[in-house]
Amino acid sequence: MKLRTYAPTLPPRAPYISEAEVFERTLTAIKTLRALPLGIFLGAKSTWPRELDFHAEAIRLAMTPGAKVENKKIEKAIKKLRAKDFDDINLDGEPVSNMPEPPIRKHPTKEQISDCPVALEWFAKLALLPENISQFEKRCEDMRIGKRRTPQVDDQIILTLYAIGFSSRLIGMRLKKQDREIERELNVIARKLFLIANKTARYADLSRIQKLSREREAV
Repeated sequence: MKLRTYAPTLPPRAPYISEAEVFERTLTAIKTLRALPLGIFLGAKSTWPRELDFHAEAIRLAMTPGAKVENKKIEKAIKKLRAKDFDDINLDGEPVSNMPEPPIRKHPTKEQISDCPVALEWFAKLALLPENISQFEKRCEDMRIGKRRTPQVDDQIILTLYAIGFSSRLIGMRLKKQDREIERELNVIARKLFLIANKTARYADLSRIQKLSREREAV
């Protein structure tokens, strides 16, 4: 009797994404996110420019008898507004010839917008690497108590500054590091992104970290 042997067949693996492509897509995603109106990925419907919020509140107060401002900071800022501060607001919709043209910003392509969440996921996972998790946890706590605006780790800060045009020298000055050190770190970050994108990166034990955080809060 002839015995049959079965050799296990593994499903074909997706080809690796090159380090250069991963790095470039991440940089493009950072720039794309900054070029899009706030709320594209948050589901927000309002596109009212943030810099006109005070003016909008001031106009609402002027048009609504008895209206009040709940936010004390906004109320204080509104009191400082003067008539000339409203000169650049066009309420009748007619073109104003003496107003400067807004700077031309190249709108991201559909491909860049669709790839943005994918590449930004790689960017976000930099904070979960074992060498970054302690810094990330500390900065989350600092943000919670108002010491920081973002919990981004140094890898993410360096990458963001580089994406928006900062030179290695300027990044180094901001982080109190040498420009050659920043260049080396950019190479290391590119390798980390490569491992993340190709699903071969190792992450920190988040369950242990969450347990330590709960124990610390209970003290």
